[in-house]
Amino acid sequence: MRTCFIILFFLVFFQSCEIFYCGDISKIVVSNNSNDSILVLASINPSDTLLAESLFEYEFDNSVAPSDISYPLIDYDEVGENDSIIIFVIFSAEFINNSWKEIRQKNNISARYILKKHEIKSFKYLIIPYPPDNSVSNMNVYYKQ
Repeated sequence: MRTCFIILFFLVFFQSCEIFYCGDISKIVVSNNSNDSILVLASINPSDTLLAESLFEYEFDNSVAPSDISYPLIDYDEVGENDSIIIFVIFSAEFINNSWKEIRQKNNISARYILKKHEIKSFKYLIIPYPPDNSVSNMNVYYKQ
């Protein structure tokens, strides 16, 4: 009986994605280490480094709570060696209180990551940190504090 309880405990414990990232490790995600909820947008080979006219040109997660991980954005295996991936981070409050047109015109983003495949591979479990930390110091990252 005790053995069954221990096995059950470990099964439940290791199934908890709250403690460990248990998602598909071929998907690129963003970890929200800030105190604010954020909106995460991502695209492969964007036509511009500014926000697109339509929000629907991106893979996105509606809102990522503090200390949470975004919905899987892009499959790492689908990214070509010479492709660029762009990730925008916008505060959820900014997105709720303004139209997409206003956000685009004022370029009200909190962060923009323009990354190559080899740079993304350097992140543990393909988890990109927000706000940017030392792991992105040599990468093409814009961050508005």
